[in-house]
Amino acid sequence: MISQFERLSIRAQKLEERAAKEAARKDRLAELNRLSQNAEARRRRAEEKAAALREQELSKLIGALGMLGSEHAGERAAAALQVERLRAKLGKTWRELISA
Repeated sequence: MISQFERLSIRAQKLEERAAKEAARKDRLAELNRLSQNAEARRRRAEEKAAALREQELSKLIGALGMLGSEHAGERAAAALQVERLRAKLGKTWRELISA
């Protein structure tokens, strides 16, 4: 037969094990939260960088569109090629660019 002391000892051991599991669970949750925050920060930085690149490309596009009014045929042809390359680089159709 198990003495009261042994029962209390076994119970204390189980409580310690539970506490250790709970602490490990909290540590895992904290790590997941940290990883999630890092991923969100990386996503925001990537979006900001992409927006800056799009703005830069759109500025180039606007400049090249302005050159389409040149009096010189060679400048107009070069501008048209540049405009088409920029449109393709942006991954947009003409309809998407015009309606944006």
